[in-house]
Amino acid sequence: LYRSTNSVRAVPRHVHFVHSIGFAEAGRRVHVTARASFELKPGAITIIRAGEMHSAHTFGEEACSSLAIRFSDEFMASTLAGLTENRVKTLDLNTPVFHDAETAASLLVLYRRLEEEGTLLEKDVALLELFSGLLERHGACLMPEPGRENEAILRVRDYLTDNFEENVSLASLAEMVGLSPHYLCRAFARVVGVPPHAYQRQVRLKRAADMLARGMPPAEAALASGFFDQSHFHKAFQRQYGVSPGRYLGRP
Repeated sequence: LYRSTNSVRAVPRHVHFVHSIGFAEAGRRVHVTARASFELKPGAITIIRAGEMHSAHTFGEEACSSLAIRFSDEFMASTLAGLTENRVKTLDLNTPVFHDAETAASLLVLYRRLEEEGTLLEKDVALLELFSGLLERHGACLMPEPGRENEAILRVRDYLTDNFEENVSLASLAEMVGLSPHYLCRAFARVVGVPPHAYQRQVRLKRAADMLARGMPPAEAALASGFFDQSHFHKAFQRQYGVSPGRYLGRP
């Protein structure tokens, strides 16, 4: 993860040995690559490939803020190959700089998931949603559509229900039913109505509410239901039930 806040510094020509997906939060900056120069305004998405020479400068003393997530070449290739059934292994988009509210939202969600103590499923799904959105809207590769693997999806749903406290990854769930992680994620959302991480969170919150109703202290209920971050648990519970875990305690 990378973040720059209120910077007016010009960045000389340089390369990264990792891939970078960035988001301009505030201020204007000129991004210069071997291909072209781009004016980055707030909301701009920037794709910088590993080994690509680039530089940047601001407009006078105008301060800029931005964030980025960086990926190794091996991780990028394996993620894209899994998403596209080995048809794509490099992130070659129509343009390296663009405005797209959906991509921006996905990037910010993934940044927060990686920055905070989220579950493996939350991080895995956020990653796949970012990359699949980039390929679908800005690449030349059509994503495979989910079919009718209802039995496999219901097996995964039942596993998440019965093992709600487990910090399971999307890859392990996919391996369990013989599907790719991306395919499983899309098919699960179609069959169940929400992605796997959202279903897991719903089950955990229901279990926590049951424990609280029986008088279990909030901190213990959070751990017993799979929440290892008390702040995350409190926010999720308040959003779901409209009251804090402490106020829910002992309800019939």
